[in-house]
Amino acid sequence: MIGCMRGDSRADSDVEGGKLRMMRKVVFFRPEGALKRTKEVVERYCCEFFGFSVFELRTCEGACDEIAEFLRDGAPDFVIFTSENGVKHAFKTCAGRIDLRLALSSAKICAIGPATMRELRRHGFDHVLMPDGDYSSRGLMRMLSEITKGKRVLLLRSSAGSENLSNFLREKGAYVRDIAVYEPILMKTPEKKMELQSLIAFKPDFVVFTSSLTFKSLMELADAFDMRKDVEDVLKSSKIIAIGNPTAETIASHGLNAVVAPKSTVEDVMKIIVESRCRG
Repeated sequence: MIGCMRGDSRADSDVEGGKLRMMRKVVFFRPEGALKRTKEVVERYCCEFFGFSVFELRTCEGACDEIAEFLRDGAPDFVIFTSENGVKHAFKTCAGRIDLRLALSSAKICAIGPATMRELRRHGFDHVLMPDGDYSSRGLMRMLSEITKGKRVLLLRSSAGSENLSNFLREKGAYVRDIAVYEPILMKTPEKKMELQSLIAFKPDFVVFTSSLTFKSLMELADAFDMRKDVEDVLKSSKIIAIGNPTAETIASHGLNAVVAPKSTVEDVMKIIVESRCRG
């Protein structure tokens, strides 16, 4: 967990319309490696930040063997990455065995959103396709629906990800190999229980879920620690922001309402929060 920096007057209050008021408190559920960067963005918008990672990410054993098997039959026409972590773990699992940059050099590389694109560029992929505005599986479906018929498609993703994208592309006539390169492991530790207690005491104004998985994992963690009611009370008293419609639909299935952030960047989420704050 990364808390708000103190010693900065912004950490206690801000000014709106000439009136002094307490800072808005924002909770983000993100992988541990993304919390520091998220915190920096949130604090630029004069909000107090609480970062919570509900699971750790582990590289899937055997993923490199599956990738190698697919590549033996020829290079893919398209390679799709549905997250920044998918890129990181794909290269991690293949390190020392497959030169993934070279093996995928002739393929059209697709990223679900800006963070994934940045990670791909860090690995040397300068020309990356990305949905226009809708950074989600649905955005990828729209982008690829008319150009993948008869093509070999390699989809590298989380083991917990939906199969909707791969099934959609198969229906469109593509040959799809769907490989999980990493898996989320729920952290049911005493330390995580204390962190969840701190989150409840934090009493956030806004709670941001970046995926359906983060919401489901939080509920599972709350059940494991017998804290379900406390967590639900926090969510009911906060404004929930969901990145993408699938995340909002998952939240709605639990009787909670969420504002949908159509884009997946932290900046776009914070703009929604600022607009809400300005409306009072």
